[in-house]
Amino acid sequence: MTSEQSIRLRIRKLGAADYQGPAIIAPVIHLMGSQIEAIEADEFLYNPTKLAKGLSELRIALGSNVITCASSAAMEAEAFGADIDWSTYPPRVTSALDPSMVETDDPTNLLLLGERIEAAVECTKRLSSTEGSNVALCAAITSPGKLASELTVYDFNNQDEIYKNKLLDFSGRCVTGITRKLCESGINLMILQELDIFDPVIDFEAWSSAFIPICNMARFHRVKIVLVLEYNSLENINKIAEVLPMDVSLCLNKSSWLSSSDKKSHGLVLEKNYQEWSELPESVSFVTTGSEISVDADIGELTQAINKLTRNVEA
Repeated sequence: MTSEQSIRLRIRKLGAADYQGPAIIAPVIHLMGSQIEAIEADEFLYNPTKLAKGLSELRIALGSNVITCASSAAMEAEAFGADIDWSTYPPRVTSALDPSMVETDDPTNLLLLGERIEAAVECTKRLSSTEGSNVALCAAITSPGKLASELTVYDFNNQDEIYKNKLLDFSGRCVTGITRKLCESGINLMILQELDIFDPVIDFEAWSSAFIPICNMARFHRVKIVLVLEYNSLENINKIAEVLPMDVSLCLNKSSWLSSSDKKSHGLVLEKNYQEWSELPESVSFVTTGSEISVDADIGELTQAINKLTRNVEA
C-alpha cells in the first residue's frame, strides 16, 4: 500500500506513539484554487461546483494528497451576519455579533449568510465521492477562542467576564455545529486555528468547555482534530495538553516544537513564507500553516516548496 493510499489511516493515527510513515503535509491552501478557474474570490468561494473542480485540479498541480475543502477566512462570523472587509485576504470582521444572539440554544439555527459554509460542505461531499481513498479531505476552521475574538471585532479582552464566557460557549457550540456538517460531508481532518488562549485573554476552563464538544463530535465521525497553537508559549501548550482528549494532536511553531520533549506527538507550523520551507526533520509527523497560503502564490514555486518538505517522503 502506498503512502497516498494510506493517507487517511495515517491521519487517524497522528499523535500515537506507534505512528509510522512519512510526514503528512497539509498546508492550508484553498482560495488558490480560483487561479485554476481564473475567477474572482466571491465567485469561487460561494460556488461548490467551482470549488470542487478548482481544488481538485489544484491538488493535481501541486502533487499533493490533501485538499483543503474549507478555510475559515471569517466565514463563521460572516454566517452570523457580521460585516466583512474583503479588501484583504483573509478578510477582516468589521462588525460585532448582536449580544442577544449568545443566549440562543442552538447557534446553527441563527446562521444568516452561511453560503460559504454550505458551499464548502457541498464541495466536500462531491470530492469525497470523486477523489476516493487516495486523497484526504481537510477543513481548516476557527477555534472557539479565535471566533470569540472575531465576533467582538478583535476586542474580546475588553468585554466583561460574564459576556466573555457566554460568548466562548456560543462560539464553541457554533464550531461544533459546523464540525458536524463537515464531518457528515466526508472530511477526514479538522484543523482548528486558535489564538493565545490563556488569562488574561480567555478563561481556560470556559475555553476547554467550549472546545471539548468539538472533539467529541469529530471522534464520533472518526475525524482527526489538529489544534494549531502558533503563538502560544510552551508553558501554555503543556497546560492545554493536560486537559485535551488524547486523540487531539497539537501543532506548534518551530521554537515550541524544538523545545518539546515529545516531538513525535506534535505537528509543526510552517513558516508563513513558503520560500523559507526546507527539508523536515525525520521526527516530524505532520505539518500545516497557521493561516491560509496567499491566493497570489505562484503554483510552480509552491510546488517546489512542498517538494523540499517531502524530499524523504515516499511517493
